[in-house]
Amino acid sequence: MLTKPPALLRQVEATYPPEAAAQQLEGTVVMFIDISETGAVTNVEITQPAGNGFDEAATAAVKQFQFEPAEVDNVPSPVRIQYAYQFVFRAPEPTPEVATDGGVAEPQGPVNFSGKALERGTRKPLVGAEVVLTELDRSTVTDGEGRFSFRGVPVGTHPVVVVLGSYDRFRTQETIAEGQETQATYYVQRRIFSPYETVVRSDRERKEVTRTTIQVAEVQRIPGTQGDTLKVVQNLPGVARPAFNGGALVIRGTSPQESGVFLDGLRIPILYHFGGLTSVYNSELLEAVDYLPGNFSAYYGDNIDVVLKAVPFDDDSLQVAPRYYDAQAKLVWKPNKRHTFTLQGLTSRDRLALLLDQPADGDPSVNGGLDVTTGFNQLRLRHQYREGKLTLDTHALIGNTLLDFAIGERGLRIASTDLFLRPTIEYAFNDAVTVAGGLDVVTNLAKVRASIQQPPREGEPPTPLVTEDLINIDGNFTQYYPSAWAEVRWRPVKELLVVPGIRTESYIFTDQQEVKRTVNPRLAVRYALTETLTLKGGAGVYHSPPVQDEPSPGFGNPDLGAKRSLQYSVGAEWQARPEWFVGSEVFYNDLDDLIVRSNARILRDGESVPEVLKNGGVGRIYGFELLIRRALTDRLFGWISYTLSRSERRDAPDARWRLFDNDQTHVLTAIASYKLPKGWEVGARFRLASGNPTTPVEGARRDDTTDVFIPYYGAVNSQRLPSFNQLDIRVDKNFIFDTWNLDVYLDLTNAYNNQSVEGVAYNYNYSQREFFKGLPILPILGAKGSF
Repeated sequence: MLTKPPALLRQVEATYPPEAAAQQLEGTVVMFIDISETGAVTNVEITQPAGNGFDEAATAAVKQFQFEPAEVDNVPSPVRIQYAYQFVFRAPEPTPEVATDGGVAEPQGPVNFSGKALERGTRKPLVGAEVVLTELDRSTVTDGEGRFSFRGVPVGTHPVVVVLGSYDRFRTQETIAEGQETQATYYVQRRIFSPYETVVRSDRERKEVTRTTIQVAEVQRIPGTQGDTLKVVQNLPGVARPAFNGGALVIRGTSPQESGVFLDGLRIPILYHFGGLTSVYNSELLEAVDYLPGNFSAYYGDNIDVVLKAVPFDDDSLQVAPRYYDAQAKLVWKPNKRHTFTLQGLTSRDRLALLLDQPADGDPSVNGGLDVTTGFNQLRLRHQYREGKLTLDTHALIGNTLLDFAIGERGLRIASTDLFLRPTIEYAFNDAVTVAGGLDVVTNLAKVRASIQQPPREGEPPTPLVTEDLINIDGNFTQYYPSAWAEVRWRPVKELLVVPGIRTESYIFTDQQEVKRTVNPRLAVRYALTETLTLKGGAGVYHSPPVQDEPSPGFGNPDLGAKRSLQYSVGAEWQARPEWFVGSEVFYNDLDDLIVRSNARILRDGESVPEVLKNGGVGRIYGFELLIRRALTDRLFGWISYTLSRSERRDAPDARWRLFDNDQTHVLTAIASYKLPKGWEVGARFRLASGNPTTPVEGARRDDTTDVFIPYYGAVNSQRLPSFNQLDIRVDKNFIFDTWNLDVYLDLTNAYNNQSVEGVAYNYNYSQREFFKGLPILPILGAKGSF
């Protein structure tokens, strides 16, 4: 990320075009400036010409500017910024008074005109703005706090102009009285108002084959997301559309459980309220989100995520009482330039109560009431140490997670104490070689009480729960994942980056008979074929341990091994201009040791018990991804992403290949947002996706014992739901006041009211079926004030 913006060190005043001066013309030339890692101007590109000779004069002057270079992750890096060179006509310079020593006499006397220049709407100080007394041909530049002052300004009324690149020209008049100091505060309007910088930033050093970074400034206006930064990730290549516009991250066709969500290097156990309403971490506190769909660094592993699943009920038979809250607090202390301490606290809690007036038609055991409570608390401490070529970064976390689910007499309660420790060391020997490594220790100590049926596995359609036996558990369970990793970032030549890495992981569970361990070698390569075209590729071994109920006795098997994925990818990136990016990639994931059901019995502690689950499945996922993106600059940003993929698995050697539950062949997303004059902004998002696989019901039989119908199904995931398409529109109007701003917006989800098909519902005996659908057109009118 951009850790330090460029700062102007030397400004060269442009020569005022004689023809323009003769006509007393003024003008503003808007341009992009490319600044190198040394702070030199390497290119000037005019985007809004002013004519009358202003364009040529501004270009000649700006090419001589010198900047303090920008820094990306504290390393000097090239950037592109937007700049407006403003020409202000000044009256002809009067004949200067000649001092007795032959020099030119400067204005004498006390300061009698001073003030400060601030950005209108945010009150940010304008640094380096030029304040001009045009009739007197005198000017000064504001300091780091936006302050300025003049000495010996003649008594009377004088025109004042304030100019700064990317801001509108500010004009006013000030009256200077005898023996008094005039003080003024000027609120200067940004040409295209945004509380964020419009800077095209260069990428920091790329360690992964594929990484997409989304700045928070880009996501605040994306239609259909309500400004939720984490939901924007669902619009990137490789991510399938989640059901009901929910919060699941389905990456390259697999389960959300196989993905990890990290905040400052540590996982967030629950990502969304109520499975997709809004994320539990305030997007205003984020600067950017990195999306790594595969072949990521050895830094990451053991990916575990929490999935919240909603069960649809008939609206006429229930009463809903949801409530939730979350809070975040962060304290940063820098005793000196080498040490940074960060203390952060997170808390979140959801509760959803459903009161059923009558049992469900197809399952009389679904009665009484449903009460679900989820939440977590985390206290995080981070210490960063930087000294020369050495960087130490240590994360520690203590927290707890709660899942409490009850429906009638059935229930599940998991109360877990969570402990994390992640120390990392990095040392740059020189520009060509950097080594990094560390530990990653995760511990979960859980108290579990359960009286509930076995949850369905991947690919298993639902059946009436009343026909299944209850599993009763009351005990303590431990999950312990110690890991170590190391990688080398080697640049044998300037154009080539090679990142070999290795990660070792162990998986330790309560009642486990033998500790499971894995070794994960990885390799990523990037080669800059030209200044604008980069080739990339990667291969690696990735393991994901059993999650949730899978390693617990009763529900699963504590002797399960980790699922394995061999990941391969090749691709290219083309960036002919700093604000435009085109990336494409072909990937293949070879999966084995997938967890499947087992009817066998095994010996555990000398007793014959059901095996329940085993490592016996294989899978394959392959596809193509494309991203065309225009970065946020002055007015326009957006992207087009497309994914063509197939994800399938086989649960036994003699079984047929079938689709994963979340397979979507085609996923297309197009997003654009444009800033209009006078504070208006419009944006649109169009999405098209294949329907999810579904398993058809071929009939049903009546169970006399329970008096319900039991369906029997056709081939698993052998049919698809209808495809999905939707248009979302957002319109913003930003009202800028001197000391604050107000954003009023209309976010229109599903603008042409095309309700998506989310699943199939059957009557009590499965003789009739109909699609159940998602949200209709949903207008949201909101307002946000910033002070």
